[in-house]
Order: sequence, then C-alpha cells, then structure tokens
Amino acid sequence: MARAIRAALLLAALALFAALLIPRGAREVTILGDGAPAVRAAYGAGPVPGGLVTEVQVALLRRPENIRHLPEAGTLCRGDCAAALTAVVEPRIGGWRKLVVVQLDAFEGADALDRGEGLPAALADCLARAVAAEAGAIRAAALDCVPARAAIWRLPFGL
Repeated sequence: MARAIRAALLLAALALFAALLIPRGAREVTILGDGAPAVRAAYGAGPVPGGLVTEVQVALLRRPENIRHLPEAGTLCRGDCAAALTAVVEPRIGGWRKLVVVQLDAFEGADALDRGEGLPAALADCLARAVAAEAGAIRAAALDCVPARAAIWRLPFGL
C-alpha cells in the first residue's frame, strides 16, 4: 500500500514538473540591433522556435561595447559573448529562452554599416540562416558562414 502511494506521489510530481516545463503560449523570434532590418527581411516569416525553446532574441552588435545598450543581454552574457555568434540558453518555467548575440565585427562585409550602408545581402542571408538554426533547436549546428559559435547555459532567475 505504501509503495503504491509513493508511486502515485512520484507520478504526480513528475506531471507537475512536466506541466511547468512544457512550452505553452506564443513562440517568437525578435531580431534587433545593428543591421537588423536586413536580417529580418532575409529571415521573413522563418521558423518559430521549436521544442522547449519558446523565445529567441537576437542581438546584432557592430561593436562588442554596444551590448551596454541591451541591459538584459549584458546580464545574461556576463562578459562571455565574445564569439562571432554566442547562444545563451536559459531554462525557464513554461519554455526556454535563447539569446543569440552576434558580434558583427567578426563577419566580412559588416563594415558597410560604418559607411552608412546596409548589411550586404550575403551576410544578411547567412545571419538569417543562423537565426533559423538557433530558433529550431536548443543546440544548433554550426554553419559554414559563421566564423565561430559558442554556447552558454545559464540557470534561471540569475542563479
């Protein structure tokens, strides 16, 4: 009898845990920062986040110090977002959040932004494919057009 009660309590706890982690609600991809209009146009109505990921935020930075203008991104990165593309994954109740920080100075052609031009189409397409890959999985595969990719896992609630 006691074994059956323990098994029922364990099942109830697992069901509650699963209910908290299973994503629900809207899934979205937000692209902002330097050259964002070109990347948004190339991404179009690309894939929404899949699996446990419910929110993907992409921060395109022409210079690494520009992260100070995105306080939440700076808090999640904690100085660790130096790769050309850094994916910061944070598990949360109701779905995981992924912050993708792109250091544009690592990409050829990004200096067009300094001249007041937009991102070159090839670079915008590369970044749109990278965003689609990151939105599609917690652990995305590296793309040939991205010089370096790093992944960082953060505990929820700033732990």
